[in-house]
Amino acid sequence: MSILRVALGKVRPSSIERKAVAPGEYNGDVLVRLLYDLKVGEDFEKPVNVPWQKLACIAFSKLNEATQDAIIREAADGGENIKELVKGVSPSVKAKVRSLMPERECNGLVTGDVFVELVKEVRTEAINLRKLA
Repeated sequence: MSILRVALGKVRPSSIERKAVAPGEYNGDVLVRLLYDLKVGEDFEKPVNVPWQKLACIAFSKLNEATQDAIIREAADGGENIKELVKGVSPSVKAKVRSLMPERECNGLVTGDVFVELVKEVRTEAINLRKLA
């Protein structure tokens, strides 16, 4: 039963289908056939994203005011883009930061195709909330 719930979780209406349905409450009785071909990957560990802004704030709190001002002025000049600045950071510094970050457990990815086929529409009703109000 769990795999059916995973498969159903992958079925979502497209934005085009959603636009065709007016606001309101709907109920119905529909028999569908769910066809799926899924692959569930192994669980894995992934490093937590490095909180660079938090690191920068902590580093700033350790600097004197003159150094803080100089760094802010240099960043505000806009001469170099962020990619160039990141290239200037020593690989050993990047590796040290990442090595100190914890790993988090992630569920394996679910990939594949899911199809829903309408077998029989027994009853469908629409209640327009605007008319009831």
